[in-house]
Amino acid sequence: MILIFPACMFYSFKGSLPAHIHSISLAPVMNESTEFSAAEILNDELNMLMVGENVLDIVSTDHADSHLEVVITSVTDKPYIVSLSDELGMEEVEEWR
Repeated sequence: MILIFPACMFYSFKGSLPAHIHSISLAPVMNESTEFSAAEILNDELNMLMVGENVLDIVSTDHADSHLEVVITSVTDKPYIVSLSDELGMEEVEEWR
């Protein structure tokens, strides 16, 4: 029992990367949807996330161990919170999903 227990002490529920992956290249987000700004927003957020997490080095395609390509095929906006506006005399969306 003592020999098995120490191995479990280092287990993590977080995802892990294969040992040979140390760098990534990020292709610009491709947008096939009708929402023209979706790719720009997602590209900025993805870059900030990758830099902020600092798990992989971001390098050019020629030197990367891995590559990430993202394609947006559709964007759907649906109301999340709708209330009656006294000023407008109609329903007003307060928050989107």
